[in-house]
Parts: sequence; structure tokens; C-alpha cells
Amino acid sequence: MSAASEIKTDIPARMDRLPFSRFHMQVVAALGITWVPDGLEVTIVGSVGPVLQDKSTLSLTAEQLGAVASCYVIGAVSGALVFGWLTDRFGRRPVFNVTLGSILPAFCSPPSAGTAGASRYSAC
Repeated sequence: MSAASEIKTDIPARMDRLPFSRFHMQVVAALGITWVPDGLEVTIVGSVGPVLQDKSTLSLTAEQLGAVASCYVIGAVSGALVFGWLTDRFGRRPVFNVTLGSILPAFCSPPSAGTAGASRYSAC
């Protein structure tokens, strides 16, 4: 980047001088609330692994469990990148409505014979 195209700003210094207000507490609370499900998801994925290796369930090997965990991480990262880009391009509300509209029919549809256990988690 050349010196002619650099942007000089005093915004960070001005933000540092702002008093800590109720708005800041709301932002901290909102971030904390959103971090809880994220941590819960990681905990659930970590605790399900040994169950999947049990002989009475899927009896996955360590390699298969590693592949499943890798697919989980790849899906989370690619989903964040794709939906982050879509949100930047089209806005948060339309992308949320599209994802909600595509997920709700799956949750509200009657379970087939192969997914009878999943009907317990259906909210509809």
C-alpha cells in the first residue's frame, strides 16, 4: 500500500475516550449469550465421540471418528464463510429468513421410519 492511499483516522482514539455505558453492557451481554450455544455445541460434539465408538452404537474406529470431526469443522467453517458472504451481500434479515425457511420444513415434517427418534426434537 502506498503512502498516498493510506487513510489516517482518529476514530480509535475517540472511541477509547468514550465512557463505558449501558450500551456497552448490552453488547457484552449479547456476545456472552451467543457464546454459550457455541461452547455448548463444541461440548456436545466432544462428548458424542466416545458414544459413537461404542459397540452398541455405530462402533466407529478412531480414524472414522476423526473423519467425522473433520467434516464437522469443515462444514462449520465453510458455512460461516458462505453465509457470512451472503449476509454481507444481501443483508442479515433476508439470509436469516431463507435459512429459517429451508430448515423449518425439515423440522416440521413427519418423520420417516428411519428418523423416528428425531421426532422427539421436533417443535412442530
